[in-house]
Amino acid sequence: YHFMVFICVLVLFLFLFFWVWGFLELFFWSDCLSCFSLFVLESSGIPGNSNSHLSLDQTLPIRKQFQCSLRRAKSPSNLLDMDTVVDITADSGKQLVFELPSTTEMAQFLSVLQKAVFHSQKSDAQASFSWLDKYHGSQSSERRVDPPVGNLLDLDMPGTAPPPLTDTPLAFFAGQSGTATVGPSNVMATVSEEHTAGQWPWSEITARLPGGQTPVAGPTLPGSGTTGSGQALTLPAKKSIIADRLLDGSSTLCSGTISSGGDGAYVKYTVPQKPKQRRRDSSFVSLELKKRELEYTEVKPHKIFCGTWNVNGKPVTEGLHDWLGADADPPDIYAVGFQELDLSAEALLLNDSSREDEWQRQVELALHKRGKYYKLRSMRLVGMFLIVCAHEKLKHFITDVQAVAQGTGILGLMGNKGGVSIRFNLHNTSICFVNSHLAAHIEEVERRNQDYNDICNKVQFINSQSILEHDIVVWMGDLNYRLVPTGQRPESKLKEMAQMGMFEELLQHDQLIQQVKCHSVFQGFSEGAINFKPTYKYDPGTDNWDSSEKARPPAWCDRILWKVSAGSIVDLQGYRCHPSLKLSDHKPVSARFDVGIKVVDKTQRAVVLSDVHQRLDKIENETKPVVSLNTLDVVYKDVKFGDVQTEELIVRNTGQVGSLHI
Repeated sequence: YHFMVFICVLVLFLFLFFWVWGFLELFFWSDCLSCFSLFVLESSGIPGNSNSHLSLDQTLPIRKQFQCSLRRAKSPSNLLDMDTVVDITADSGKQLVFELPSTTEMAQFLSVLQKAVFHSQKSDAQASFSWLDKYHGSQSSERRVDPPVGNLLDLDMPGTAPPPLTDTPLAFFAGQSGTATVGPSNVMATVSEEHTAGQWPWSEITARLPGGQTPVAGPTLPGSGTTGSGQALTLPAKKSIIADRLLDGSSTLCSGTISSGGDGAYVKYTVPQKPKQRRRDSSFVSLELKKRELEYTEVKPHKIFCGTWNVNGKPVTEGLHDWLGADADPPDIYAVGFQELDLSAEALLLNDSSREDEWQRQVELALHKRGKYYKLRSMRLVGMFLIVCAHEKLKHFITDVQAVAQGTGILGLMGNKGGVSIRFNLHNTSICFVNSHLAAHIEEVERRNQDYNDICNKVQFINSQSILEHDIVVWMGDLNYRLVPTGQRPESKLKEMAQMGMFEELLQHDQLIQQVKCHSVFQGFSEGAINFKPTYKYDPGTDNWDSSEKARPPAWCDRILWKVSAGSIVDLQGYRCHPSLKLSDHKPVSARFDVGIKVVDKTQRAVVLSDVHQRLDKIENETKPVVSLNTLDVVYKDVKFGDVQTEELIVRNTGQVGSLHI
């Protein structure tokens, strides 16, 4: 009874807290918080696959004079689709036009942008944008930040040796005149619609390549031409041309507009999107490629380290090297999960914690000394924290990194219990890591099962992919499944058996193993042999079992399981506990895997893709309906009022598709 009263009071308190918070934010704090800025980023890669590809182009403070309007335009890549064009006028008078594809992500971005404009216009207070100083020195207004040197050519400095360019240069600047250097393939130019060919002599377009190389001859388009090397490029003010550049080894054209003004000129290259295929074609091709994956992929071994630890809300007081960096060989990927990182009310109610940075620094310091790693992604939900780090050599082969959190705690929503997940593609293999903290107490086994199923069913990534739809899934965390005492084996007996190393007998009492056998949870998952002491519960700072009043029995609460799809390879190399780390009432656990990653042979994939398209063409041709008519003209003779005339029109099915009678 008292417990139910406590729960009701807690729910009422949370309801009132969030109601008051929303009231204050709406009526008192909105003016203070309505200080927004639009960040415009450039990407050094097409597409930009990671944050390292991005650089800040300019910042646009959203003040009262900031204007934003939307309109629709035909998509250049697919005439059946409509793109969204965003016209922006900053308070300085600068005008920008963005053409965005019609996707869910773009809709969310536009919604946030419009809310920011609304808040800034209704605010009476003069917003301060001093917080922008850290992004570009002492200025807090619009400022252009140059892209990396490898993507920048200053045309006001003729004779300067250009840096080597990649196949997808972003931009170059120019004064009103100068010498352009564009490479390494070739440059073509065509007159824009608003100018005549006479205004733009081809002798003024340059293709001077690094090291005096001769431009590679490219296709000649109507109204365009290619030029030799070493010629000067003159850009009169307020004029423009369209420049097209052919990529090395590719038939894809990058295009952009060179504009010249008082402060110089620049060109941004974008790769045109391929026209979208019909959904049926795309699905057929994807399915066939998946079936024939072995024909164009080679399985190469990679090492993955996974670790989980419930730190019981304790601050960092000891190094993590004995847990994360003690193996002989450096892993290729680390996935490290924590539970109860922060037990404060601030972490529960506001999802804000200072402990995250502390533990992340300790993880980074403890990674294997023979490997060079970078943080791929991290995700925290209250006390659950998952960080994934990858070796630098894999940076260009990891794509589509996403993170999702799902709470299953109070009211089935709060983040005191639940899971966080991070997924990505490594070459042609999809991998998903899940860190979860399920319901506590020995009698709550059904609630733990429900938490697991809620995480599986509710977590959806951007592409509508669920956790279990990946090639490799590793699930770790404080799953909280306990050892159940019996009349013959009470709690004291379980502690004795654990101390004596009678693990096989103890596992007969393990709730997780029992629930898996009942097909309630973790169907299709595997777990390594448990040859270490239960990881819970200890007196913090010692290796002694719980000596408090509750005297909880030991249990293997902290577990690591994995699941693989057909054709994927995961080989467990070690599953162990690390008792030398003593700050918590739990002990950390780790698992080391050798996994087979499918690496694509692009040449062979192109052969398979061509064959799939040929098969698709054949199927479409064979199933194309064909009919014939006995006549193309239906002629009625003189028709008088009240007369009835009939003519016969015969439609014959002359194709290979059977008729359907309705």
